[in-house]
Amino acid sequence: MAKYASSERTREAIITATGELVAERGFDNVSIRAIANRS
Repeated sequence: MAKYASSERTREAIITATGELVAERGFDNVSIRAIANRS
């Protein structure tokens, strides 16, 4: 169960970071690296 909770937190962090970056930079200007660094 702990592994699932950790995975869920990671997933939420990635989704949040993606949304923030797309809002700031626009979809075409967001890289996977930027998402990883932000999350």
